[in-house]
Amino acid sequence: MRVALINLSFSSRSGTGRYAAELLARLPKLGLQVIRVSGFEGNPASAYYFASVMYASARVQALRSTHLIHLLNPYAALFTTRGKFVSTVHDTFPLEYGGLAGRLVFSMGATNIKRSAALIFNSSLTMSKTKRALGELEIPSQVIPLGVSEPFLRQETWHGDREGLAFVGLLRNAHKDPHSLMEIFKEIKRARSVRLHVFTSSREERYLASLCARHGLSIPRDVVPHFDRGDQELALRLSRSVALLHVVRSEGFGLPILEAVAAGTRALVPKGADLPQEVSKVATVGDAQQIVDQAVRSVDSPRPAPDWAISYAKGFSWDRTARETAEFYAKVLKEA
Repeated sequence: MRVALINLSFSSRSGTGRYAAELLARLPKLGLQVIRVSGFEGNPASAYYFASVMYASARVQALRSTHLIHLLNPYAALFTTRGKFVSTVHDTFPLEYGGLAGRLVFSMGATNIKRSAALIFNSSLTMSKTKRALGELEIPSQVIPLGVSEPFLRQETWHGDREGLAFVGLLRNAHKDPHSLMEIFKEIKRARSVRLHVFTSSREERYLASLCARHGLSIPRDVVPHFDRGDQELALRLSRSVALLHVVRSEGFGLPILEAVAAGTRALVPKGADLPQEVSKVATVGDAQQIVDQAVRSVDSPRPAPDWAISYAKGFSWDRTARETAEFYAKVLKEA
């Protein structure tokens, strides 16, 4: 089977870029002939985006008669796509949290979603939200979850001393809730002496400093930044943390929660967060005060996540994602 994986950017910093990289590494091991088609690096709001669209569209036209086309993110609209192709929908954030430009991007991607021969959703929540936004889609669909990276799967559960709370992710993404994160952390800190370790991109260094100053928190006395850390270091750090403090508005999948729990660390998430059931079942969910109280108890008596939750989280791997994706390709081609 020949498959072309299409994405405008394969940067590993983005969620879609990581998804692409993991599939590119694993699908060939399953006997598939895989090529990548990406655009040009640059500001997506600039001419680079449109040049990337035209380039990727031309490549798709050249490959569509010999390859199954997989759009790794349908919002990267390929205006001239025709033929048999599969689209992966990761979230509906452009529609939920974007302004006019975000809604426009979603509507462009919706064209590809509706024209797809088949759809992959990373969670049941993403599937239901997409169908609410676009109406019932009479298209073969399957939920294929994302995978926990190998360092988290290999991490042994830590039963020794634990230090600090952790947050993992890009703070400025619209579906995050950085101000609530800092307010909840301040309440925890009033009760106990504890630091918040923030794992994010170096691109957010200035924003994090501004955010902390706004909330009266000091770097690094209260908040400890960790920029551009690899999975190996992150898995080790999370495994020694008291808890993951994952204060967000919504998640398309919620990989940081699964990875924290796979490393043996409890995840605390506010009640209002819109999380897929595949992930929320291993998190401790409560209102702001309940999260504060649970964090204080965890600081006083730190302990690992329950064994059943760790086992469940370790059941999500990129090998599983690739295997289920390859099986779905075969099903799509068989039913063609």
